[in-house]
Amino acid sequence: MINLTSKKIFPPTPVPLGIEFVKPLSYDFRVVEVIGDDGKIETVKLQVQIWEHDEFGSGVVKQMWIDVPRIKMDKYGAYL
Repeated sequence: MINLTSKKIFPPTPVPLGIEFVKPLSYDFRVVEVIGDDGKIETVKLQVQIWEHDEFGSGVVKQMWIDVPRIKMDKYGAYL
């Protein structure tokens, strides 16, 4: 078992160029049923929406809902 350690750093005050960090992303998924004029389900698709978060955890939508591409695979994991 490996014990993780942490390190705290204290930047000089004031920080002349600021501290740069990568904004984390999060993902929302939904299943969409497309209903035809007759009230029956025509297609079903998976969609994803991507959020970007600031240092306070507040999020803004980076990518609105888009369809997730579908692939076909056999039971052994080979792509068809």
